[in-house]
Amino acid sequence: MFIYSVMVGFVFMREYESASSINTFRQCPRKYYYHYILGLPIKNTIYTLRGNIIHLVLQDFFGVELEDITDYEGKFREIVINLFNYHWIDNLQELKDLGLENGEIKDFYNQSLMMLDNFARNFSKKILKELENGLSLKQAFEKIKPQTEMYYISEDYKIQGYIDAIHNISGDIILIDYKTSKKTEITREYELQLALYALMYQEKHGVLPTKVGINFLISGEEYLIDVNNELLLKAKMACEEIHTCTLSYNIKDYSRNITKLCDWGSGKCEFYNRCFNQKVLVNFK
Repeated sequence: MFIYSVMVGFVFMREYESASSINTFRQCPRKYYYHYILGLPIKNTIYTLRGNIIHLVLQDFFGVELEDITDYEGKFREIVINLFNYHWIDNLQELKDLGLENGEIKDFYNQSLMMLDNFARNFSKKILKELENGLSLKQAFEKIKPQTEMYYISEDYKIQGYIDAIHNISGDIILIDYKTSKKTEITREYELQLALYALMYQEKHGVLPTKVGINFLISGEEYLIDVNNELLLKAKMACEEIHTCTLSYNIKDYSRNITKLCDWGSGKCEFYNRCFNQKVLVNFK
């Protein structure tokens, strides 16, 4: 993975932003300051860790070698379950370090299996359509599988990120991001992320993707939106905003946005104590 930040004294000189950093700034400029300028770490949560594991599973799934078999849906389900168990065990210590009760971890484990089961079933439906058109299983798999975890960077807008899946369907380019969240709606944050992906794709390839969207694994549904000038304008304005508003190293220029996200009952922002209970000793002018 590429890291585009350089530490100078106690601050990080950021050259490239991302959808995550831009959305963090919009959520709370002070949180952006702590994490992206001071370089203070953000702890893993069960949500981020589970999301990382499932992304690894899907990436590995599209790299499997298939034999021509009849029960391909059963085989797909078997593959994703085996991959998930492998990556879950590989991250077992990190899961234990979260300090959750065994029952909570088990619930997330079972919920994750359900998401992957949804994925396998929906992928099988796409395979069936290609088989009905006369393709073999291998041919159908190769035709449908996307490019995965593709790294993009924009020199024009100084942004970077990984696109989960890039599909080329009869010449239509569709960029997909996988989400493991409970809510199945394209929020403003998700829309901005997709808009930034479209912007980076256009810069690299010289053409616009046709659509961008989210695959909500919990429901197994994909929500697609058209790529148009309005969507690109949102991405360009967000880039201009982040680069203009983060030139300062002075904490006073990064206001606190006090909302329920500061303390949501079952957890707190990583910087809650620093914001509300402690004086910040380092100040940059």
